[in-house]
Amino acid sequence: MNKAMLSADEVADSFSQPRYAQDSRMVVRFYIRAVKNEFKTNLEGRPIFDETEYIQIRAAGDQTSLVDTPVTLEHSQYRFPEQYAKFKQGLSQATSGTPLDQWPQLTVGQVAELKGVGIHTVEHLAELPDNLASKFMGSHELRRKASTFLKVANDDAAANKLTDELGKRDAIIAEMQEQLKALAADKPKRQTKPKVDGGETPPDDEALPEFLTQ
Repeated sequence: MNKAMLSADEVADSFSQPRYAQDSRMVVRFYIRAVKNEFKTNLEGRPIFDETEYIQIRAAGDQTSLVDTPVTLEHSQYRFPEQYAKFKQGLSQATSGTPLDQWPQLTVGQVAELKGVGIHTVEHLAELPDNLASKFMGSHELRRKASTFLKVANDDAAANKLTDELGKRDAIIAEMQEQLKALAADKPKRQTKPKVDGGETPPDDEALPEFLTQ
């Protein structure tokens, strides 16, 4: 089916297919390249260059997988919209995650070695494929530690979120209880009138005839 005939949601779904499932493992950089415009060059008789948006894509840990190509709608809107938005705003396009140098399990040398092959975050390290992990000494153990670290962090985050939600619930209950106490305190107490002969409670004074109240 022609993608031009698809809705925006259908196009987005098409880029969620298995062949794009590894995008989270990619190291991505958008940049501007000066590309020679042959037509304008020949027309003007001097070198004319156009500023063109390009993207570099490589798998973390694999220096041989570099793709360097002009930016398309697929790159900017569906596969890497977060990095593209940062690029357009002039911000750093660093991959989100826990930086390697913020993880105490690694030495300075290990951080430098991993960054040298495009591994910048603990998430990249945890998702490193076997064929790439085998290229680095001790990387299988580091990958296991990275996976454990992320799992524990996610579990702690979930526990903290639950604790926060329970705290908010308890605060709401306590506030409601205080409101009920305040209402109960403001409610006038009903006075019980003594019973007269016959066992009936006399009515209020204002309801009696005038001659009976004198």
